[in-house]
Amino acid sequence: MPVCEQACAAWEPIVPAKGWVASTTAPTSCSAIQSTSPATPPKPPTRTDPTGNRGEETRPASEEVRGTPFASRRAARSRASAVPPRTSTCVMRPDCHGHAGPPRTVSGVDLLTEIVDRALPAARTPRLAAPGLATVLVVAAVAVLWWPAWRVLRLVVTLVHELAHAVVGVAVGRRLRGFVLRADMSGHAVTVGRPTGPGVIATTWAGYPAPALVGALLVWVAAEGWAAPVLTALLAGLGVALLFVRSALTGAVVIAALAGTGALWWWRDDVLQQHVLVGVGMVLLVGAWRHLATVLGRVDATSDVGVLARLTWLPAAVWQASLVLVLGLATWLVVDEVLAVLGSG
Repeated sequence: MPVCEQACAAWEPIVPAKGWVASTTAPTSCSAIQSTSPATPPKPPTRTDPTGNRGEETRPASEEVRGTPFASRRAARSRASAVPPRTSTCVMRPDCHGHAGPPRTVSGVDLLTEIVDRALPAARTPRLAAPGLATVLVVAAVAVLWWPAWRVLRLVVTLVHELAHAVVGVAVGRRLRGFVLRADMSGHAVTVGRPTGPGVIATTWAGYPAPALVGALLVWVAAEGWAAPVLTALLAGLGVALLFVRSALTGAVVIAALAGTGALWWWRDDVLQQHVLVGVGMVLLVGAWRHLATVLGRVDATSDVGVLARLTWLPAAVWQASLVLVLGLATWLVVDEVLAVLGSG
């Protein structure tokens, strides 16, 4: 019989019994000496030595064994117990190749436990060692200075920039319609609300300082052992952001960020998470300065600084100075943390 037919034949009695299957044994022949049953239970065999004396260390040369009649044993085997066994096993349905497949039911409690374990902070804060930090700094420097790498990674900086517009806009009561990223490091987020007032001013201003502030936050929480909760929050935020993408490039960037963050979060390694978040924080901080440099030299009327100058009648230089001040504060926090680690290592 082929393997598939054997597997299916073995599966048929299991399904109606819901996993409870009684074990049966084929009958065997019985010798003539076992055809009669003694009136009383047989006595244990007597051990004797070659001299005929009783002994405990000598096995007898022959023993006569009596048992129950064959007909009685066959009748007992034919009567299955109505009480199910106390132990049960996970029933695995065989596939067409005769191999056991996955269980028929999956417990949601175990999945919830796995998710909670990956969202909690580290039980023991991993120490950010100087050699590991130095390696991260070198990799981050290559990422922002080597043009082929920066050409791709700058989209992450733009993503944080546009999401800051969106988050602050929603926080002040505006409605988010969507956001778009472009390959030349530009983009826009569309929020609907009052065209003037503090809400639209805060929404417009939030873009440029966001990468530096997020980068400083990532470095700090990673050093404190809170990488797992931050990754969980980032994963949820990126999942919501995916609903508001309005271009193919934007969707590709968000999906790539989701995949990388999800892999780092699911296959949890506290030290690896710590180093990756520090590296991403460094890239965001340097990227924030590079983005800001594009609006410090000249002020375009359609840029964030130009829009702020038009909304408030304050000179564009005032808004530029505010952005430089915030980026400088974020840089100081990161440099202080990095020097503390390198000095202790």
